[in-house]
Amino acid sequence: GVALQDVLDVMTSGKIMIPQMEVLPTAVVANPDLPPELEIRFDMEPPHAPSVQDDELPINWQLRFLHNQLFKALEFPSRFCPGPFHSTILRKAEFRSPKHSKAYFAKCEQVLQEWRIEGPKPLNTLPRTLTGEVIAEEAGDKDDGADEKPMEEAAADTDKPAEEAAADTEKVTEKAAAAETKEEEGTEEKPAEEAAADDEKKVEEEGAAAEPSPSTPPAAANHSGVWLFTDRENISHFFAPNFLPPYNTPEKKKLICDVLSETWDEKTLSWKPTPKKQAPFISKLSNITIPTLPSTPASVTSKHKKKTQKKKEPAPEPIFDSNISIQLNPAEGTRNPLSGGKFLSVSNNGKLVLLPKWNKSRCTFMLYRVGDEAIAIKFHAGGVEKNQKWVGLNMMGSPMCNANAFGGPSATWKCENDWSSTPLMNEAGGWGSAGSYLKVEGTATISLVELKERKKAALWNIKNLEDE
Repeated sequence: GVALQDVLDVMTSGKIMIPQMEVLPTAVVANPDLPPELEIRFDMEPPHAPSVQDDELPINWQLRFLHNQLFKALEFPSRFCPGPFHSTILRKAEFRSPKHSKAYFAKCEQVLQEWRIEGPKPLNTLPRTLTGEVIAEEAGDKDDGADEKPMEEAAADTDKPAEEAAADTEKVTEKAAAAETKEEEGTEEKPAEEAAADDEKKVEEEGAAAEPSPSTPPAAANHSGVWLFTDRENISHFFAPNFLPPYNTPEKKKLICDVLSETWDEKTLSWKPTPKKQAPFISKLSNITIPTLPSTPASVTSKHKKKTQKKKEPAPEPIFDSNISIQLNPAEGTRNPLSGGKFLSVSNNGKLVLLPKWNKSRCTFMLYRVGDEAIAIKFHAGGVEKNQKWVGLNMMGSPMCNANAFGGPSATWKCENDWSSTPLMNEAGGWGSAGSYLKVEGTATISLVELKERKKAALWNIKNLEDE
């Protein structure tokens, strides 16, 4: 670990840029433990390295921005922080039934979507002591609502007897009338030009007060910094933000992008480049069609084939592009009335299945580029890296999602022009096949069909979730 004084020295050195911490929960997931822990995720979305040209910074960029700086400044052998961007809310979670589990996570997803609509929020909006009490602000720092009473006190005032409340109202009215009379008596009529100048000056002053400079936001708006805890309940130190908004200026964007250009690899305990966002891949494939596989002329002998056959080049490495959903095209309902519109998912044993409704943790996949024409698909698994597997064909030629490593042709897929209604083709195919399409049988059984039976192939609607 790190000595407390070393942490304090770093945090108070002025070298650590502490932004206004505004975060947004991105998922509620069950980790791989048995029984699992329930975690609220605060992942950076999208996970790509941002650039100065981007219109907006990623959600929760502040967490990784601070995390990277601390890992650079505090060097020690055990810089291991498993799943740093989450909060455990329950250990050894067990549900009465799969139905109850599904209902719980569906409710969580509904709440998360409501939070997404409101956007990231600060962890704290008022100056506080280390024990959590709000620090009284100076009179000059109070806003228009600063004189309002807390809800409890306001409610208590409404319980006064009618006579007492009427007397209070009468007193307030008399004071207001007296003040108005005094103001009228002390008012002298000014020349028109001088009065106009006074009015113009007053408007300018009010405008300046109402529109603070964006480069110098009011201090009262930036109380969401970093807290150092002795244990789960006791705070020992607080470090206020020193890297203040706005963050959309070229200078600040460059500072942020430089820090986020690297990611700490908790497996190798070393830095690696943060993946950069690739050009939109789906739109690029819109003009690409699946090449037809020519049949071999009967006149070509097997001996001649061996002489002319070129040595196969290794498959290109997959490059991450975006998160996607894969929905069975509603038009499939004409052939499979009970399966049209369902979403592709993965069962606990790695089989491809269909779910009737969208579920972020179960229906999100990661799209990868493989060369210029092909793609690879990886199950997102709610962001739990150890559960993320490649979609491909197993040794028996059946569609599965259980491969830890990219399997080349068996995990490579191609689509047709229209990604809202395209088959998914795997060039490796099954036993004795030169290629296969995914096929849906009945309500949820996913299998393969040969290329020559294109009409039996399932049609999928593939959407880029970042465009939703």
